[in-house]
Amino acid sequence: MGDKSKHLTYFKVENFKRFESFEMKDLGQFNLILGDNNVGKTSVLEALLINEESRVFINRLFVAIHFRKLKDNIRFGDLEFYSNRNAVVRDKVYSIRFTLDFKNAVHEEFGLEFDNRNKIRVKGFPNDSSEYSFYDNLGVNSIMNTPFIPFYKGHDADLTNFYSRLQDNKSLKKSFLKSLKTIVPDLEDIELSSPYPDSRPNLIVYQSHIDSSLPLAMFGDGTLKLFRLLAEIVLNRGNRLMIDEIDTGIYFGRFRQFWKVVLQTAKEFDVQLFMTTHNEECIRYFKEVIEQDLPELKKDVRNITLVENAVSKNVTAHTYDFEQFEHAINVGNEVRA
Repeated sequence: MGDKSKHLTYFKVENFKRFESFEMKDLGQFNLILGDNNVGKTSVLEALLINEESRVFINRLFVAIHFRKLKDNIRFGDLEFYSNRNAVVRDKVYSIRFTLDFKNAVHEEFGLEFDNRNKIRVKGFPNDSSEYSFYDNLGVNSIMNTPFIPFYKGHDADLTNFYSRLQDNKSLKKSFLKSLKTIVPDLEDIELSSPYPDSRPNLIVYQSHIDSSLPLAMFGDGTLKLFRLLAEIVLNRGNRLMIDEIDTGIYFGRFRQFWKVVLQTAKEFDVQLFMTTHNEECIRYFKEVIEQDLPELKKDVRNITLVENAVSKNVTAHTYDFEQFEHAINVGNEVRA
C-alpha cells in the first residue's frame, strides 16, 4: 500500500468472533458505529486492527483483548478469542479472512489459518508469508502503539510514552496543547518530570492561575480521555483509529467542544475514525457539531448501525450518509437500533 491513503471504503471479515460473515460498505473518514448491547460493536473495532503484517495484527488483537480484561489469564494459545461462535477450532484448521478496499482504490485480501497445534499459517499478507506459533516472540508489550482505545482506559504509563514522542516535535506539541485547552482552558504546559533519579517520569501540568504544578493523573476522566484521544490521533497520522464508547468519561456539557476538537484534529492529521457509542446526547452533539461548526466534514461522516436478525442471529451493518443520519434524528427516529 506504500504511502497512499490507508482509509478504508469497504471492509469484510469472515469467521471472526461472533461473525460468520460481516461487511461494512461506503465507509467515510468519520464513522460512528451504533447498535444494541452485545450486537458486536467492539468486535468490529477489534477486526479493524487488521494490518498488512500478520504479527502486528495478532499482537494488536491480543493487546485489545488484554485491555478489555475478558479473562484473568489471557494466552495466545486461546484460539477461542479468534473464532466465531459456531466454529470448532481445536479439531481442525480454522481460518479468518479479511477483504478491504482503500480510498486509493487498492483492494487487499488477507487470511490467517489456525490449527490444533496453535500454529498460524499466513495467506495473502503482503509483508508476511511465514508459519509461526502463538508463542513465537509475541506479547502484550512487544508493540508500542495499538490503535484501539477501550472504553475504560484512563491514566496509564503509556500516556507518558505517547507524550515523550510528541514533544520531540515543537509544532506538534503546540498543536496538541492548543487542542487540550478545550477541556483545560488555563493550560500552559505539560512536561515530563522524574521525582527521583532513575524513576519513571510523570506528566506534570502547569496552569496559568496556579503557581504549583499538578500531575496529569490528578485530573478528571474527561481530561485524561481527551489527552489519550489526541495523542493517539497524532501518532496514527494517515491511518485509522478505533475508539470504543467514545463518550465514556465526558461530561455532557462538554460534548460539543469535545467533538469539535476531536474531529478537527483527526481531519488535520488525516486519521480515519471508527467510534462506538450508545449515548443519545453524544450522538445529538455529534450531529450538531457537524451541522453548525464543521459543515465541510459532512461528506466524510457516516452512521453505521448494526442490527441483529432475531432468528439467524446474523449481524448486518446499515450505512447512512450525514443527510440520512441528520434527517433520522430530526424526525425523531431511533438511530441506535
